[in-house]
Amino acid sequence: MLTEAEQKELKSLRQEWAFPLRKMSLQRLIELERKDAACMCPVCEIEQKTERMLASFLTVDSENFNDQQAKAEPDIADHLMVFTQGPTNAQTPTRQATPKTDAGHEDRNDGPKEPAPNFRTCGVARAKPEVNADVIPALFDLAALSLRFGRTNRITYHEDGVTPESDTDHTVMLGLCACAFAERFAPRLDLGLVAQFAFVHDLAEALCGDTNTLRIDQAGREEKERREEIARQEIRDLFSMTLPWVSKTLDRYERLEDPEARFVKVLDKVLPKITHALNQGAALREHGVDLVGLGKVNGSQREAITQTYGADQQEAVALLFAVHEELVRRLTR
Repeated sequence: MLTEAEQKELKSLRQEWAFPLRKMSLQRLIELERKDAACMCPVCEIEQKTERMLASFLTVDSENFNDQQAKAEPDIADHLMVFTQGPTNAQTPTRQATPKTDAGHEDRNDGPKEPAPNFRTCGVARAKPEVNADVIPALFDLAALSLRFGRTNRITYHEDGVTPESDTDHTVMLGLCACAFAERFAPRLDLGLVAQFAFVHDLAEALCGDTNTLRIDQAGREEKERREEIARQEIRDLFSMTLPWVSKTLDRYERLEDPEARFVKVLDKVLPKITHALNQGAALREHGVDLVGLGKVNGSQREAITQTYGADQQEAVALLFAVHEELVRRLTR
């Protein structure tokens, strides 16, 4: 954060930017702009190139800059020269004496100038992106699918024991809880991937619906997987060519090759226990599951998880155990 003195200095340097700056003035301007904007953009190629050119300018003579750097980076050399040498003769108006304002600063109304540099984009003028014609309908389809996802109800309820929990309720809960828990107890995981997998993990249910797994048998599991695979294929058909992130991320989650995917899948099994606790077991009673039956269902689930995708997710499995115990405690108090 800039001090008051640095803010005044930055303002002064910005006012002078359109006219030739001394090398040290430019260096100080860059330093203050970076501090003000915290602009370091490692993922943007054009911004990295700008950083290299700025650094090069500070270490070579300005006479050599045009020959050496403009040839190396012609796509942004013209724009960067505004920072290093000021505008061209055609751009630069003849400077005349300018009146002073009450504050003692020059009141410059001597013609149009380039806008003040914005280091939040590393000084690069960005081209207006073009959107392919087929993307707009695809976004409408994705929005409609999202709304349909919100109308897909699960067997669990809100705290009132009456309002059904929707798939979007569950997805938002999973995204928040998974990221928050991972940041605290599994920092080795990529939180960005955790969030992405949480977003899409149940998306197929927007097309095939949720399945009650409290008393499900093997035949029921196979039927559930068959219906969900049909739905995933429909999602691939809808978006793989226009918005490929959707189907690619969903498929990547289903493969469970990433530790983040396995972590999210374990947390996905934790959340119904939390909602059962919050609604005092309303859904469990509705489906005839007592404490004995709950112990059997959760015990079988824990065993299957620890022997498969949860084998290397000790923190998530520990949470699964702890939440089951808290659920039982709340239902028996």
